[in-house]
Amino acid sequence: MTVTRHVNLREAKAQLSRLADAAHQGATVVLTKRGVPWARLVPLEADALTRRVPGRLVQEGIAIDPYALVPGARFARP
Repeated sequence: MTVTRHVNLREAKAQLSRLADAAHQGATVVLTKRGVPWARLVPLEADALTRRVPGRLVQEGIAIDPYALVPGARFARP
């Protein structure tokens, strides 16, 4: 469902929840300001919906585990 709707910003403020639902279902909503296209509300791609994975940055080598920096420390991981 790739339907494009043009909605004035003032009208969009009152209908934001409905417009977000339409975008989630695949529609593209173009927000206009004084008749000029201003912004676009589109559905998220599947990659953007990935779930959080605790410790992913440490596993990928992007971040350092702060608990590993203090040898022999006696505190529990959260």
